[in-house]
Amino acid sequence: MGDARATYYRIFIKVDGVDEDFRFLDRDTDFDHTIKGLTPGAVLHAYVVAANPAGEAAPSPVVTKVVGV
Repeated sequence: MGDARATYYRIFIKVDGVDEDFRFLDRDTDFDHTIKGLTPGAVLHAYVVAANPAGEAAPSPVVTKVVGV
């Protein structure tokens, strides 16, 4: 059996009025990830998928935020 801990996270986002569906944004090994280039006031939906060499976990719940100024 492989290691149960995540070694990286796949980040997916959807921006209202821009994206029709979720799209892969980035892969990161850190819990803290800054999403740049968003328009203030845009509505952002995001989720992550934890993964390691053995595979991927189920997606996290979707979080929705309004981009600040």
